[in-house]
Order: sequence, then structure tokens, then C-alpha cells
Amino acid sequence: MSLFHTDCRFFSGYKPCRFSRPCEGCSEHTPASPDILLINLDALGDVLRTTALLPAIRRDHPHARISWLTRPRAAELLVRNPLVDHVLPLGYESDVILRSRRYDLVLNADKSQVAGALAVQIQAGERRGFGIDSSGAIVVLNPEAEHLYHLGLDDQ
Repeated sequence: MSLFHTDCRFFSGYKPCRFSRPCEGCSEHTPASPDILLINLDALGDVLRTTALLPAIRRDHPHARISWLTRPRAAELLVRNPLVDHVLPLGYESDVILRSRRYDLVLNADKSQVAGALAVQIQAGERRGFGIDSSGAIVVLNPEAEHLYHLGLDDQ
């Protein structure tokens, strides 16, 4: 038996968790389920607006480990948000991490080719939002994202 709860949503293996106590016997041990990655890269305002989804995600999945992939300039908007467990600034380091991870759910709120490519490449059980197809066109990954997709394609 391990002395550490690596399944806990607060455990990183890098430094003590926010409760600063040993894992063994910790009353805050919360097995992470599901493991969710939210992708929103581009405009700072869009990243900030997308944080409005977090309370609903946390309500539906109270024990989820929520990671957020964004550009480095937007990471500062997220690092102190108590509803986000991990912030991954887009770059070489996050690429290495994402190649070794598997998420239960990837949510991509960003209609861009880079975000869409990431959404379809990252190992995941389920994907929602936007991705790209083999020709590089941005596509819908689930029916609930269709309305927003159509809004962006119709100037009328």
C-alpha cells in the first residue's frame, strides 16, 4: 500500500497539497473522478467568460480533477481560481504532459484550429465542443455545440 493518495484531486507528487498534511489518514482525500481538461486558448476575454462554466461543471462533477489548457498570457487569470485544479500554459512542457495523460472528458470552447487539433489529439474518453477534421476545418464534436457553431458561420 502506498503512503500517498495519487488518485486524490489535490495530489501532484511535486509538493505538499494545499492542506499540507500527510496523505495517510487525511480527511480531505478526494479521489478524482472524472478527469476533465478544458481548452480555451485565445482571447483573454473568452478565457475569462468561459470560467462561468466552472460552477456548473463542479456541481455536476464535485470530485472532478479539472485542468485548463490555455496560452501563457491567460494562465494568470486561472491559477488562483479554486475551481481549477491545474493550469497548463500552452507550450513544450504542456505538450509533453498532455502526450502522457488520458482524460475522461475534453471540453474545447475555442473555435480555432490549434485548439481543435488539440481537442482531437489528446487521449480522452469523451470530447465536447469543437475539433478539426482531416482537412483542418473546425467541426462540432457534440450536438450541444451546434448552435454556437452555426452562430459563428451565419452573418445574418
